Amino acid sequence: MSDIVEQTESVEENITAKLHLDPRLIEAVAEFEHEQWMAWARNIVDKEPGLSEERKERWRKLFVPYSELSEEMKDADREWARAVGKIFLMAVIGGVFAVSQEIPENIKS
Repeated sequence: MSDIVEQTESVEENITAKLHLDPRLIEAVAEFEHEQWMAWARNIVDKEPGLSEERKERWRKLFVPYSELSEEMKDADREWARAVGKIFLMAVIGGVFAVSQEIPENIKS
Protein backbone atom coordinates (compact mmCIF):
# COMPACT_ATOMS: atom_id res chain seq x y z
CA MET A 1 0.00 0.00 0.00
CA SER A 2 1.34 3.43 -0.88
CA ASP A 3 2.24 5.98 1.78
CA ILE A 4 -0.42 8.43 0.59
CA VAL A 5 -3.15 5.75 0.77
CA GLU A 6 -2.05 4.77 4.28
CA GLN A 7 -1.89 8.44 5.32
CA THR A 8 -5.33 9.11 3.84
CA GLU A 9 -6.87 6.11 5.62
CA SER A 10 -5.26 7.12 8.92
CA VAL A 11 -6.51 10.70 8.60
CA GLU A 12 -10.00 9.47 7.65
CA GLU A 13 -10.12 7.19 10.70
CA ASN A 14 -9.08 10.06 12.98
CA ILE A 15 -11.59 12.45 11.44
CA THR A 16 -14.40 9.92 11.62
CA ALA A 17 -13.60 9.16 15.25
CA LYS A 18 -13.18 12.76 16.41
CA LEU A 19 -15.56 14.82 14.32
CA HIS A 20 -19.25 14.73 13.67
CA LEU A 21 -20.52 16.18 10.41
CA ASP A 22 -23.34 18.62 11.13
CA PRO A 23 -26.66 17.03 10.06
CA ARG A 24 -27.73 20.35 8.49
CA LEU A 25 -24.66 20.29 6.27
CA ILE A 26 -25.27 16.65 5.35
CA GLU A 27 -28.87 17.46 4.43
CA ALA A 28 -27.85 20.46 2.30
CA VAL A 29 -25.19 18.47 0.45
CA ALA A 30 -27.58 15.52 0.03
CA GLU A 31 -30.12 17.83 -1.60
CA PHE A 32 -27.41 19.16 -3.90
CA GLU A 33 -26.32 15.59 -4.72
CA HIS A 34 -29.90 14.76 -5.70
CA GLU A 35 -30.11 17.82 -7.96
CA GLN A 36 -26.81 16.88 -9.58
CA TRP A 37 -27.96 13.28 -10.09
CA MET A 38 -31.24 14.44 -11.67
CA ALA A 39 -29.37 16.63 -14.16
CA TRP A 40 -27.08 13.73 -15.07
CA ALA A 41 -29.89 11.15 -15.19
CA ARG A 42 -32.18 13.33 -17.34
CA ASN A 43 -29.38 13.67 -19.85
CA ILE A 44 -28.82 9.90 -19.88
CA VAL A 45 -32.55 9.12 -20.15
CA ASP A 46 -32.86 11.47 -23.12
CA LYS A 47 -29.72 10.42 -24.99
CA GLU A 48 -28.65 6.88 -24.08
CA PRO A 49 -30.08 4.36 -26.55
CA GLY A 50 -29.01 1.30 -24.53
CA LEU A 51 -30.88 2.24 -21.36
CA SER A 52 -33.87 -0.01 -20.74
CA GLU A 53 -37.35 1.49 -20.62
CA GLU A 54 -37.77 -0.08 -17.17
CA ARG A 55 -34.75 1.81 -15.83
CA LYS A 56 -35.84 5.04 -17.54
CA GLU A 57 -39.24 4.80 -15.88
CA ARG A 58 -37.72 3.97 -12.49
CA TRP A 59 -35.43 7.01 -12.75
CA ARG A 60 -38.22 9.32 -13.95
CA LYS A 61 -40.12 8.55 -10.75
CA LEU A 62 -37.15 10.03 -8.85
CA PHE A 63 -37.17 13.29 -10.82
CA VAL A 64 -38.81 15.10 -7.91
CA PRO A 65 -37.58 17.65 -5.37
CA TYR A 66 -35.40 16.17 -2.64
CA SER A 67 -38.10 16.94 -0.05
CA GLU A 68 -40.47 14.57 -1.84
CA LEU A 69 -38.12 11.56 -1.85
CA SER A 70 -38.69 8.61 0.45
CA GLU A 71 -36.39 8.38 3.47
CA GLU A 72 -34.71 5.39 1.83
CA MET A 73 -33.82 7.48 -1.24
CA LYS A 74 -32.75 10.44 0.91
CA ASP A 75 -30.45 8.08 2.83
CA ALA A 76 -28.72 7.15 -0.43
CA ASP A 77 -28.06 10.85 -1.12
CA ARG A 78 -26.94 11.36 2.49
CA GLU A 79 -24.31 8.64 2.06
CA TRP A 80 -22.84 10.57 -0.88
CA ALA A 81 -23.02 13.77 1.19
CA ARG A 82 -21.10 12.14 4.04
CA ALA A 83 -18.42 11.00 1.60
CA VAL A 84 -18.06 14.55 0.29
CA GLY A 85 -17.89 15.86 3.85
CA LYS A 86 -15.10 13.46 4.73
CA ILE A 87 -13.11 14.52 1.68
CA PHE A 88 -13.35 18.17 2.67
CA LEU A 89 -12.51 17.44 6.28
CA MET A 90 -9.49 15.43 5.19
CA ALA A 91 -8.37 18.30 2.98
CA VAL A 92 -8.73 20.99 5.61
CA ILE A 93 -7.86 19.18 8.83
CA GLY A 94 -5.64 16.38 7.65
CA GLY A 95 -3.59 18.42 5.24
CA VAL A 96 -3.68 15.55 2.77
CA PHE A 97 -4.53 17.85 -0.12
CA ALA A 98 -3.11 21.27 -0.91
CA VAL A 99 -5.59 24.09 -0.44
CA SER A 100 -5.18 27.02 -2.78
CA GLN A 101 -5.23 30.55 -1.36
CA GLU A 102 -6.44 31.97 -4.67
CA ILE A 103 -10.11 32.10 -5.58
CA PRO A 104 -10.73 31.59 -9.30
CA GLU A 105 -12.32 34.63 -10.98
CA ASN A 106 -15.36 32.63 -12.13
CA ILE A 107 -16.47 31.82 -8.57
CA LYS A 108 -15.79 35.14 -6.83
CA SER A 109 -18.95 36.83 -5.62
